[in-house]
Amino acid sequence: MRILLVNKYHHITGGADTYYFQLRKLLKENNHDVAEFCMCHPKNEHSDYRRYFIKSVTNENWNKVSLVESIRAFFNAIYNFEARRQFKKLVDDFKPEIIHIQNMFYQISPSILSIAKKKNIPVVETLHDYHLVCPNHFLFHHGKICEDCIHKNLFSVLKNRCYNDSFSASLLAFCAATAHRMFGLYRSGISLWISPSHFLKRKMVEGGIPDRKIAVIPYPFGINKELSPGFKEGNYVLYLGRLTTQKGIKTFIKASEQIKNIKFLIAGLGYLEDYIKTYLKTHSLSNIQFFGKVSNAEAINLILNSKFVVVPSEWYDNLPFVVLESMSCGKPVIGSDIGGIPEMITPEVGFTFEPGNIAQLVDLIIKLNDDVELRKKMGKNAIEKILNYYNPELHYKKLEKLYKKEWHDK
Repeated sequence: MRILLVNKYHHITGGADTYYFQLRKLLKENNHDVAEFCMCHPKNEHSDYRRYFIKSVTNENWNKVSLVESIRAFFNAIYNFEARRQFKKLVDDFKPEIIHIQNMFYQISPSILSIAKKKNIPVVETLHDYHLVCPNHFLFHHGKICEDCIHKNLFSVLKNRCYNDSFSASLLAFCAATAHRMFGLYRSGISLWISPSHFLKRKMVEGGIPDRKIAVIPYPFGINKELSPGFKEGNYVLYLGRLTTQKGIKTFIKASEQIKNIKFLIAGLGYLEDYIKTYLKTHSLSNIQFFGKVSNAEAINLILNSKFVVVPSEWYDNLPFVVLESMSCGKPVIGSDIGGIPEMITPEVGFTFEPGNIAQLVDLIIKLNDDVELRKKMGKNAIEKILNYYNPELHYKKLEKLYKKEWHDK
C-alpha cells in the first residue's frame, strides 16, 4: 500500500515521535511505500518528501518570533492554509491509499483533513494523548487531574489557565478546540482512531467519540538485543523520564529519601531539574545520584544495569515507553495505578501503587529490592509479555488488517 504518515516532527522529541519512526520503519520493512508530511526543522532526519514540509513556529522558537509571526501562528493552530496547500501537493504527487496521523497539534492543524475527505482517502489517527477531549492534551493542570472539559465545557480551559499556566496560550487552545468541534473538523475527517491503551479509549468515549470508531492496539516493542541470559543486574533503582510534576518525580525522591540504604539514580530532563539538584544538596541525599539528560543508548544502559525501574506518574499516562523499555530489558517495574499503566504492569511483571502515596511506594521498593528471586521471576515474565503482547510483528498484523478494512470500506 501507499501510506502517508503525518507527524509535526521528523525528529524525536517524545513518545509520539518515537512511535512515528518505529511505524515508518515497520511499514517499509513490510514493503509498503511510505511518505511523510511534517514541519521543517533543523533537527529533522532525512526525508525524500521534505520539499513538501511546512514552516511553523514551535515551542523552541516561540519567544524569538515577531508579533506578526506570532499572530500568524495563532490562526494556523486553528486552520493552517499553508499546510493544506502543501498537503494537497503531496497527496496529488504521492497518491496515498491511506493516511496515518500521529501528532499534528498545533502547527499542522486539521486543515489537511479536507483534502483527504475530498479525495476519499481513509484517515486513521493514533492517539498519544487526550487532545480530542482536552485542549491542554493531558487532563492535568496545576498538579492535579482535571476532567472539566469532558464533563463541563471548554470554557474551563480559560478559567483554569491550564495551557502552560498562560492565559494567551489557554486562549489559543480554547479557540482551536472550539473551532474544531464547531465545524467537526476532526470527528468528520478521521475514519478511525487507534488507542494504545484501553484507558485512553474510555476517556475518548466519555468525551463523545463513538466506541466503534476507536480500536485498541498497544505500541510495538522488541526484546533488547543487548540482553543475554547471563546478564547481571547493577546495584541501583532507576527513575528515567521527564522531570515534571505529572511524572511524579517528587514522590520518587521523597520515597528514596526514606530508604537511605538503597542507591537510586535519576535520569531525565525537565523544568524541575534545578529543584531536584537543590533538594538533593540541601537534604544531603547521598544515596540518590542525579544524571540529568542522557542519550537513548545511555538510557538503555541505565535500565539494563538497574535492579528495577520506578514509574511514579500522577497524570493519566497513556502507555509510557519507559515501561516497555524496562520490560524489554527484563526488568520489573513499580508504577502508579493510573491511566494505562496498570494494563502494562500486571502482577506477574511488577507492582502498582496509589499515585502520590509515598508510604506504599517505599514498602514496594523495599520488598522488590530485598527479593532477588522475585526480581528474576518478574524480569523473565516481563520479556514474555513483550513477546506476547507488544512484539512489532503482532502490531503490524493488527495495523495492516485495519488499513485494509478502512480502504475497502471507504
